[in-house]
Formats: sequence, C-alpha cells, structure tokens
Amino acid sequence: MIWVDDVSIKDLIESKNREIYDSWLNLQYRSALVLVCLAFLFEAAWGYILSYMGLLHSSAGIYALKYVLAPTGANLILMVLCRMTVCARGPGLRFKFYAVSLLYVLVCFVIYAAHRVFPSVYLIFSIPVLLTVIYGSYQLTTATAAMGLALKLTADFFIPWDPDAAAIASSKQLLADLYVSVIITLGFYAACMIVIYYEKEKNEAGVQGELERHFLRLKLHTDELTGIGNRFALEGALERLTERKNAGAVFVMMDLDNFKLINDGFGHVKGDEFLRECGQALKRSCGASVPYRYGGDEFSLVFASGSVDEAVETCRRIQEELGKIAGAAFPGLPLGASFGIADYREGMTGAQLLRRADAALYRAKKKKNDIRVSSGED
Repeated sequence: MIWVDDVSIKDLIESKNREIYDSWLNLQYRSALVLVCLAFLFEAAWGYILSYMGLLHSSAGIYALKYVLAPTGANLILMVLCRMTVCARGPGLRFKFYAVSLLYVLVCFVIYAAHRVFPSVYLIFSIPVLLTVIYGSYQLTTATAAMGLALKLTADFFIPWDPDAAAIASSKQLLADLYVSVIITLGFYAACMIVIYYEKEKNEAGVQGELERHFLRLKLHTDELTGIGNRFALEGALERLTERKNAGAVFVMMDLDNFKLINDGFGHVKGDEFLRECGQALKRSCGASVPYRYGGDEFSLVFASGSVDEAVETCRRIQEELGKIAGAAFPGLPLGASFGIADYREGMTGAQLLRRADAALYRAKKKKNDIRVSSGED
C-alpha cells in the first residue's frame, strides 16, 4: 500500500539479511562437514601409503583408531551439534552465529591436534575466522580467532597426540615456527577486522541509499495532505490493473457532499483538517482496497480483486465513519459522501474504467450520500 510505514523498508532489509544469514549458516555447516570428510580421506590414504612403504610405526589397527576413527568420530559429534544448532527454531540468530562458528573452531582443533606433524595445518584455523566476516560482528570474529589461537597453542604444548611431532620447546626452530604461525594468525585476524569495518561502511551506505530512494518514491506517490496515494499513484495502479487484466477488480470514485460549506463557513484550514481526517478514515475503513486522493474533495478506491458487493459494503462503512467525523466536527452541516462503482471488464483501459465510475458517481451525487453501481452502459 502507498502509506507504507517508515520502518517497513528496514524490516524488509532485515528479512533479507535473515535469509542470507540462514543460508550462510548452512554453508558454514556444509564446509565444516567437507573439511571433516577430507581429513578422513587424507588420513586413510596417508595411512595406506605409510603401510605400503613400510613406514608405519604402529599396527594398522592402532593407526586407524588414533588418526582416523577417533578424530572423525569426535568431529561427527561436533557436526551433529552444529546441524542441530542450524536447524533449531528456538535460539536467535546471534546464538547460532556464535555456536556454529565456535563448533567449527573445535572441528579445526581436532584435525590440528591429530595432524600437527604437518607444519601448515595450523592455517586451518583461519577458515572459521574468515567465515564470520559476513556477519559483520567484531565480537564474533574476535571470539572465533581467540578461541582458535588458544586451542592451537593448547595442542602445541599440551596434547602430544602424534609421537612423530616434536615438542615445541625442544627446538628453537620449532619455537620460531610457532611465533611465525601466531603472527600470521593475528595478521589474518586483523585483515578480517579491516574487511568487516569497510563492509559495515558499505552496507550502511547501501541501506541509507535504499531508504532515501524508498522515501522519494513514497513522496512522489503520496498525497501530502491526507497521507494516502495521490493521483499519480492512482494512474499507476489503474495501469497495472488493466495490464494484468485483473478479473474481479473494482474501481470506486468518491466525492464529499457539500464540502464547500466547510471552506465557506469555517475557512480552508478547517477544510484541510477535514480532508486529512477523511484520508485517515479511508485508511481505517477501506478493507481490501487501496485509497487514493483523486483531487480536491474527490477520492478513489481500487480493489485489485473482489466483488461489487464487497465494494458496496466498504463504501457504506466509509459513509458511516465519515458521518461520525462530520457530525462531531461540524454538527448541523449536511455533509456526506457519494460513491460511484465500476467493475473491470476485459479489454477496458484505465480511462474507460474511470469514466464508468465517474458516471455512476454523477448519478449518486444527484441524491447525495448515495452509492451507485455502473450499469455497464456508461
């Protein structure tokens, strides 16, 4: 409708963002699941290669349990929790952001702890940090990066899962590699924070631009005095109605009876106040139709679908509402509202529909405060 509330465009943007976030949460889950599967396949293939080359330091069963089944089992449990979080209806989005992101870090921790013998595996912790950028939350990205770094250091110093991985403190080279890995991790975190900052700036500018365009469109289509659609908006509505050939569409013309008495007896300021109240009354009582100010003291209603009987009932409801307003503001004045109704028929133009409703209104005004339906011969 034309009188869209000021916050509706913000609600629309928030709704679209929610759809994007829901989709991204699913992407986080799927990427973590792919990571678990790749780790499983890699370790199984690596174990086969080591066994084939005679380099396996333990039995195949122990290797499979320690490096394939145990890490994969732990990660599958984390994946179940992650999936439950994504699909849960109760928790809010903020909770889901944190839960899924931190569960992703735990998946990376399990993979890193079991495969720390490969020096570059620590880069795996950058994946969950990167995936939080889209949420635009400094706190979430910081929490994810901090947890990843803490778990990496925990695995480095306190979890000797792989006996082939030398203790960090036993070698200056390993300590240097550790410092480098920490610096790279912090640098990646800082880069993500910078990206978030500029993304937030860009998004805010985009939202502001969309709001400005929305309010401009609203102003171009809204009658300033009454707050309902203006004639320009009405012409657009009739054009769309005839283009779509809406079967069951109904058009109503309305004219305030004896409105001139208000302007002549009480002044144009009071007349404008009454027109403003009429606009609000039309909003309240228009039902399934959309009201417009045609010009002066004439108004229109457009039913995109419905029936003539429904339009007649709406017009009666509006008459009753306007009667109460007029009686309270100008007791004794013979004020009222006359209506002309025309139903859309295939092949009609907007101008033809308007002429039929106007002809019916002309007959209604002869009696005053009357409702007339076009005979089809107008």
